[in-house]
Amino acid sequence: MAISKNQYRTYLPKWHKFSTKQSCDPLQPTVTGLIEYLTELFQSSIGFSCFNTARRALSADILNMFKNCH
Repeated sequence: MAISKNQYRTYLPKWHKFSTKQSCDPLQPTVTGLIEYLTELFQSSIGFSCFNTARRALSADILNMFKNCH
């Protein structure tokens, strides 16, 4: 199933807001920062599908940053 970039647009701003609040780099986060963000999303009772979309959005965003650097 293909995920559109429009679906990611919901979660990337939330990630950037969270990372700013936590003083972590949104493009080079620590594992702890990522886990804390995903934990916060999970505890907000979003559905499993939405949770996975958020996780994939972070992966795509971070991987694209690395591709652009090399």
